Amino acid sequence: MKLRPIGIAVLLIAAVAAPAIWLPMMAALAVWALVALLGVVWFRKPVWRNASLFLAATLFGLAGLEFAFWIIDPQSTNSGTVKLDVPDHWLIEDDVVGFKLKPGIIVDSMSKYGDQVLFHQKYTIDAAGARATPGSVSNGPTYLFIGDSLIFSQGLGDDEAMASQFAQSLQPPAHVVNLGVPGYALNNLVRAVETGQYDPFVVGKVKAVIAWIAHYHMDRVTGDQPWLAESPRYALESDGRVRYTGDFLDYRLSHPLDGTYYVARHNFRSVARASHTSMQRKQAVLYVALLAQLRDLVKERYGAPLVLIIDWPQQVEPGANDNDYVPVYQSIAALGMPMVSVRQIIGPYQNWSKYLIPHDGHPNARLAKLVAQTLRKTLAQ
Repeated sequence: MKLRPIGIAVLLIAAVAAPAIWLPMMAALAVWALVALLGVVWFRKPVWRNASLFLAATLFGLAGLEFAFWIIDPQSTNSGTVKLDVPDHWLIEDDVVGFKLKPGIIVDSMSKYGDQVLFHQKYTIDAAGARATPGSVSNGPTYLFIGDSLIFSQGLGDDEAMASQFAQSLQPPAHVVNLGVPGYALNNLVRAVETGQYDPFVVGKVKAVIAWIAHYHMDRVTGDQPWLAESPRYALESDGRVRYTGDFLDYRLSHPLDGTYYVARHNFRSVARASHTSMQRKQAVLYVALLAQLRDLVKERYGAPLVLIIDWPQQVEPGANDNDYVPVYQSIAALGMPMVSVRQIIGPYQNWSKYLIPHDGHPNARLAKLVAQTLRKTLAQ
């Protein structure tokens, strides 16, 4: 008889914990509501039965709310794609920048949408931890390409990557280094430059440091993507500059309110939607400040300009779903950095499918070539 309450307690804990681990929040809420309904049967006292019924109704209501936001929220561009990489883990942890490419490997990467193969490419990571760049030479001036999967050119072969096509177009040839790491935020780049992570890749004078930025990267500066937990976190100071504060995970553990807020907006679509405007305002200010910091660090450390390849709405377009990012573009433009506009290259929204990998959203080889050509002309000027 003594085991019965213990057994019930174990079952209840499992019924609560298992959905939280293995199910989306919407489904977990529904399961928890069903468990709460069982309390109406288990309990004899009316107060506990009423409490169980109230809890079940609340959880069902939250599940319905999450379902409604799931319906109305836009799906990501690569929703439904499946990526198969060999080896499957080719990013390794790093104490300074959070994570980086695993040196000295060749990655066989394939992406599928249903039965359709979107791409099947090999990524060569050299012994120093940079992506191989055909067309680059070991002497002459250096061009450093830093950023995330857009700079890395995910979905393209080594010789098709934007940095490689840029290197192949240079006369005379130069030392071009592709330091793109899929998933990076501005935070990772700022930390890498200020700690000298890119210094070993420099040969001779640095002519330019090139970064590819997009408005859909903005939520990364507050660590609002799960893979950034151990990436560098920066806080905005009163003078407009940014200060390194450790990584996101340590900060959230030492600041429970901020940690709880992150968990809530990450797991509940309703919380994310309710906090979207205030978070976007915070992210915009921090994003521009980090970009200014990166510009200054590049100038101080390498005596070179930071050149932006920028995929950003530059003016309000009727019917466009990203018009609220236009003021951020204006703040970025005010920083005075040379820029290559992807939107000017690809034209109206109706043309974009010609330049992007289907169901994936990354630039295809055609767009990579056009960006490389435009970048070379911009730097020549």
